[in-house]
Amino acid sequence: MALAFGIGWFVGRGPDKPGEDPDPTAGPGAEIRTPSAGSSPERSTAFIKNAVEEILEQPTGSSPQAVSQLMMRISTGSVEELEAVLAELEKGELDMTNWQERLLLKSALYRRFAELDPEAALARASRENSWERSGAFDAIFASLAPNGVEAAWALASDLPVGTVQKQGHQAALGALALLNPTAAFDLWKKNPHLDPTATLDAWARTDPAAAFQAAQSLPGSNRAEIISSIIARWFESAPEETLTRIKGLPGNQRRAATRALMETW
Repeated sequence: MALAFGIGWFVGRGPDKPGEDPDPTAGPGAEIRTPSAGSSPERSTAFIKNAVEEILEQPTGSSPQAVSQLMMRISTGSVEELEAVLAELEKGELDMTNWQERLLLKSALYRRFAELDPEAALARASRENSWERSGAFDAIFASLAPNGVEAAWALASDLPVGTVQKQGHQAALGALALLNPTAAFDLWKKNPHLDPTATLDAWARTDPAAAFQAAQSLPGSNRAEIISSIIARWFESAPEETLTRIKGLPGNQRRAATRALMETW
């Protein structure tokens, strides 16, 4: 899945030298050329459409240069160009039947969109179906959170009340968790209607003992599942301490944690 690999690698970083032409000897796909900075939305859309279709036609792992060119074009696209490509996707004029590749491509588009115009990006993402809107919000707030968590949270709060706003807050919380899981958990405690799973998972990557302790205070039936996930991750770095903590868990949590641990073996 060349497109999935390429976009997955790209999301979260831009090209090292956005204005630099790629090495024409770099490999398959090197014949693709990025449109000029003054290209119209229609020309840019055609370029991205052709690049995506070329990648999809290639066998797995081929045409890395085509993927690189596509990502570079997205990273320098204007709001109008990004809107045009998203419209192409919405109308089904890009052959993106693989849901994972479609979401990864949209993530790259929305991440760039958020850099240019956060409010417009959120307005556009709000019109997506619930599944794709969630992915779009994740990309948008991943772009916004490093520049100011409070501002990102305020933007989420300005979304229409209900499911859309909840998805926005959830995405903002998840983006904060990757930057500062302790602060994210404190924010979750003020908004307990949100799902703390991603926050505690991010916390467990850096401090599983603290994440485990915090998870003990969770209400609801998903507490055992979250604790099990933390235990499985913790076991990788401190197996003896993890087993000791499992022994101290109450019955249902101990059983769930033991099952989770067995699934990692």
